[in-house]
Amino acid sequence: MIYLDNCATTKVYKEAMEAALHAFEVTYANPSSIHKAGFLLRNDFEEARETIKKFLNIKSGEIIFTSCASEANNIIVNSIKDIKKKKILTTAVEHQAMNKPIDNLIANGFEVIKIHPHDGQIILDDVLTKLDDSFGFVSLMHVNNEVGSIIDVENIAREVKKLYPDIIFATDAVQAFGKLRIDLSEGNIDFLSMSGHKVHAPKGIGCLYARDTHLVKPLIYGGEQEFSLRAGTENVPGVLALAEAVKILDKNLENNYKYVNNLKNKMIASLKELDGVNVHSEGEGYSPYVMSVAFDNIKAEVLVHILEQDEVYISTSSACSSKQKKHMRVLEGYGYSEKEAEETVRISFSEMNTEEEVLKAAELIKKAVKFIRSVKK
Repeated sequence: MIYLDNCATTKVYKEAMEAALHAFEVTYANPSSIHKAGFLLRNDFEEARETIKKFLNIKSGEIIFTSCASEANNIIVNSIKDIKKKKILTTAVEHQAMNKPIDNLIANGFEVIKIHPHDGQIILDDVLTKLDDSFGFVSLMHVNNEVGSIIDVENIAREVKKLYPDIIFATDAVQAFGKLRIDLSEGNIDFLSMSGHKVHAPKGIGCLYARDTHLVKPLIYGGEQEFSLRAGTENVPGVLALAEAVKILDKNLENNYKYVNNLKNKMIASLKELDGVNVHSEGEGYSPYVMSVAFDNIKAEVLVHILEQDEVYISTSSACSSKQKKHMRVLEGYGYSEKEAEETVRISFSEMNTEEEVLKAAELIKKAVKFIRSVKK
């Protein structure tokens, strides 16, 4: 199997699996229990939280563990639903986990302004020219999950806060966390959401950074877990596994970036040997982990299913939207036509991919494209 759908999910690190298994088999007490077993596990749990805070260089604020990034995003939006200034600035290319909750606020009297990228990018001027004192919330995704465009959220947040210090600034960092170095030490970002299974930890664990926990309004009420902001017994195996994955990523992040960038460049160079290839995500403004490419007159879904016969796995778009055929919203937000969107596939890499399998996948993709075109003739 050649798995090139790492934006959808990733293979779990062996060390992360071992950490989770240990929590299942040995340290399986409830961390809220007052006995020794619970107390010892609570220490491990809080050490895991500190690992993630250190990784993000957090000087103030907290990490709140959730079931996933979608939950974290919904907590963010729930937390701003009662703000006085009911204008929101976001992008036209957000993941559905942020886009839908924000759109739902329109019924509560909010006005939502969406920025469309220019030449694939959203820069500081795009944000500042839209903002004024009537806005209460800004949400910009750090790395787009379908195209891979990078928004410099740390710099934008800094400049926004200089002009509008009371604005709440959030970012969906799912495709940036563990891949780009994120530094939250300046305290300009109020909320940031992350996912475990996109960074070689198990599914079912995510987290939310909150600069000020007083800003957070819970979605789930009950017990006093997670600073009384997210009730329910904690997913200890998931948290410990995520912390183990973060330790590995922290050591290797820059080297991983260079390695994956080389893989992406080799894939691009190989596919460009074909006619009618349009790479949407090439250059410094894009994450090396994400490649968006269209093949003229080739339906993406057909290509995906032909490749799966050779156990090469790519995707048409976000795994969270592809089944609903709504993935074109993002690509059209980037300015692509419906036809171009239907011809676009996403190839996404991880440091676990080898150069050999990437080159083999490229050859099989070219073979499949040629086959489809020959049949259509």
